[in-house]
Amino acid sequence: MFKIRFDFDFETYKKNVKHYKKTGNKPLHFTDTQRTTITNACKLMERVSRVLATPGAHRNERDALVRKWFKKPGNTSIAGITNYLSKMNRVIADPSRTVTFADGSKRHLKIDMDPDNIDATPTWRDKPVSSADMRGVEAWVFPLPGNGTLRQPSEYHAGSGVRILLGKAFPFSADLYEKAGVIYHELTHKILGTNDHAYGERSCMQLPAGRVMKNADNYNLLFQEFGKTI
Repeated sequence: MFKIRFDFDFETYKKNVKHYKKTGNKPLHFTDTQRTTITNACKLMERVSRVLATPGAHRNERDALVRKWFKKPGNTSIAGITNYLSKMNRVIADPSRTVTFADGSKRHLKIDMDPDNIDATPTWRDKPVSSADMRGVEAWVFPLPGNGTLRQPSEYHAGSGVRILLGKAFPFSADLYEKAGVIYHELTHKILGTNDHAYGERSCMQLPAGRVMKNADNYNLLFQEFGKTI
């Protein structure tokens, strides 16, 4: 599995930079309990990802859920999604990779991404997202301009390391599958170049066929439902 690294909240650091430079301290970033929870979620994600990529005795369950979440009626269509699941697993299982988790609970997003074109240059917002809007944000990543599309799976912009920021709404109190699913969702942005067209079961089920393969939460929902069957 990839290496796990924890980092501090840069927004807090910038606000108190003189104090931290004077004392040599850094802002607190995650409690010991939170670190353990994140680590356990990653371990669960690695186990489920491995079976998703090489399902063995669970192939029928995996393929049925691929059809459910990606509207794929035939075995030929399923192969495209399973190719992406294999790509996800190759990165997740790679011990030379590093995934850094940073505390984003005090951050405010300041850029907009084009959900129909993750390669498009982000634009700066007139003002940051409000504190009220940030209350519902579980996690996010900052995709860089990629070099591939979902039609030609490539290591999109995972590089040797990936940085995931956990927001105010990261589900620390939820079951481990939900926590692992959120991390899996974010990794699809960095590995597959997915977008955020919809969130949640109802909205994801209503996406047109052309968008489901590019929607990160469809992978999250597949991951969570399949994980609880194995």
